[in-house]
Amino acid sequence: QLVIRISLAHPQYQPRPKELSLLKMSESELGSCQVEMMDKVPSLAADPPPATRPFGRKCQARLWEAARYAVGYPPAMHSALQSMSLDRCWQGFWRPWGDGAKAQVPTPKLPSALAPLLSDETFAAWSCRISPPNAELRLHQAEGSDGSLLWQVEGRQQVLLLETPPAKAFKAKGSSLLKQGQTVYSPWEDLELKDPFSVVLSAGEVLCVPKGWWCSSRCLSASVCLSAALGALPEAETLKDFPQEWTQHAQELLARCERSSGAPVKHVLVEGRTVHGASSRKQRCNAVCHVQLFVGRRCCRSSRATGGPEVCFLGASRDGDLGPMEDILRSMRLSERCLVALGAPEVKLLDIELLEVLLPEAEVPGQDFFQRYMRAWWTWFQDPSEWQPLPTTRRSTERANVLGSTDVATQDGVDLPRCHRCGAVQAPARCSGCALVSYCSKSCQREDWSYHRHVCVQK
Repeated sequence: QLVIRISLAHPQYQPRPKELSLLKMSESELGSCQVEMMDKVPSLAADPPPATRPFGRKCQARLWEAARYAVGYPPAMHSALQSMSLDRCWQGFWRPWGDGAKAQVPTPKLPSALAPLLSDETFAAWSCRISPPNAELRLHQAEGSDGSLLWQVEGRQQVLLLETPPAKAFKAKGSSLLKQGQTVYSPWEDLELKDPFSVVLSAGEVLCVPKGWWCSSRCLSASVCLSAALGALPEAETLKDFPQEWTQHAQELLARCERSSGAPVKHVLVEGRTVHGASSRKQRCNAVCHVQLFVGRRCCRSSRATGGPEVCFLGASRDGDLGPMEDILRSMRLSERCLVALGAPEVKLLDIELLEVLLPEAEVPGQDFFQRYMRAWWTWFQDPSEWQPLPTTRRSTERANVLGSTDVATQDGVDLPRCHRCGAVQAPARCSGCALVSYCSKSCQREDWSYHRHVCVQK
């Protein structure tokens, strides 16, 4: 469920607030705003002052200084930062739409799946972090909310989510200086922490943190991230919960279905933003979608009310359990939302939004490929819970693991990542230590090493 929520704002089809990019903040009039500088967010009462000669418990700098510091400008080049401790990784904390904000920043367009959880009034409480590589978001629990949201505007960060922190975390937070939901425990320094939920957020992606979960993150590159508290998920009951124009479409669709003797009728509410229907090219796949079922004007079932999307197994059933709905799902594009009317024995209306298409696959050594493929293939004729991922040898992990493997770029069907340093496309060389980041050349790898060495984990 958490992984699915991350894909709700894929950079391919979800607009990002360009005004909050590092370039815009460092060169436009927006850069004159004052932002608070702190080494770890959220700050704690026991944090040491920002310099050996304290000029206050808090320090402010101009936004353009924070943005340029995040991308690697040394502190000595900034009037406010030059006196601050060089041993700590500073990041800017700012509320762009808070009360008293001097600069006018356009509010971003919310992803359609998150719009019911947020409103224009909540933007005043949104916060923005401008962080250099290795900057840390402390382990914390969102206070007084039904969950929280992390929207990665630029850069990348690794996020850890813990439903229940280890016992040592609660011992560490037993201080009178700490508030509810705070702790000095750092999961990044705990070598005994087993199987945390971890994911890397890239630019344009959104992560919804469920209510009650603890969250911490560490930046892998210069990063801009928006965060906000979520509201309670409204439960749909009738068609009146639709916007007025959608209600009219629904009524017209029901009438068309009755005239067509019960044949399925589809009406697109929100166009998908991919070139092709992602599920139409694969014989077997999983379609992840939000579904609301209406009989008449009554909502009988809603995945939005429970917060968990539905997963439909396309091509897995030999009996055609989905019936005509399989063709409807295969015709949909990613992020598309539509109304589907079905008849016989009674007219039903489905509100469907396609979130993601999952294709199981796995990498195996060449000598074991045939045996593993045949063993996994037959599981696809059984119950979907028994499926095993189909192995593939499309990607050569061994050759891509070492810097200088230029032949990897010629492989068919491989989507190579961008360079971790300059952002160039088709970066075939990976870090020989962790194999998690890619570079277009050895010079980019050498220039990025001063930052990457703090997070590089040797295999």
